[in-house]
Amino acid sequence: MATRTLTVDLDAELAERLERSVPPPERNAFVQRALREQLDALGRGQLQAEMEECAREMFDEILTLEKEFHPLEEELHRRA
Repeated sequence: MATRTLTVDLDAELAERLERSVPPPERNAFVQRALREQLDALGRGQLQAEMEECAREMFDEILTLEKEFHPLEEELHRRA
């Protein structure tokens, strides 16, 4: 996989925690995993919001269809 070098600034406390917790040879992989997890979560949140919007639209459409067909359903019950 191709790599790119990025420069980011971390607040001092976060940088110290990283340095204490993760050995230098493992830091790149650690940061990549952390970023990937956060970006995946962000993507899932966006997908969830889109699915909720779709569900609202479908619900509105179902209500509209129900209103259109309700008189026909009542007519069938009267004839039965």
